[in-house]
Amino acid sequence: MSCGRQIGATYNACPYCGAPQQAAAPMGAPMEQSRVCMGCGRTIATTYFACPYCGRPAGAMGVQMGHKETAYPIVAGVFEILAGIIGLGFGGLTIVGAGAASTIPYVDVAGIIMVCGAILVVFGLISLLGGIFALQRKNYGMALVGAIFALFCGFLIFGILALIFVILAKDEFH
Repeated sequence: MSCGRQIGATYNACPYCGAPQQAAAPMGAPMEQSRVCMGCGRTIATTYFACPYCGRPAGAMGVQMGHKETAYPIVAGVFEILAGIIGLGFGGLTIVGAGAASTIPYVDVAGIIMVCGAILVVFGLISLLGGIFALQRKNYGMALVGAIFALFCGFLIFGILALIFVILAKDEFH
């Protein structure tokens, strides 16, 4: 081998320089910090500069990090968006309906109802924004905040489900 480093006798190639070796490749369990070789599909350590099984360099095209994507962020985003739409709808109806409450004498109920409606609209907008981030798998913090605000948008189950799915998908956000 060309780099002179000591490697396992079962490797087909040096994991540091990629020089070929004549031994058979092991079929072992995945390592803790690993990635998948695009040449042979086997799991290798992230510290290797070349695949020890096929010798392919670990450059940008040679080896990619193993990454499992689930549908959790998509499901969370849909629930957040649905909760946001409900929040916007309820908030808008509350603001419009506040005019009917203005007929009650001696109490400024209309003002209180309008403020509650405006708060619901803001919660709905934050939930919508969090849902968009969840769909894009970007900004875990904003997706989480959107899921929390979705809890208060009028349909609790959507907020609960959004929160569960965002938390389950934490590692999938960029």
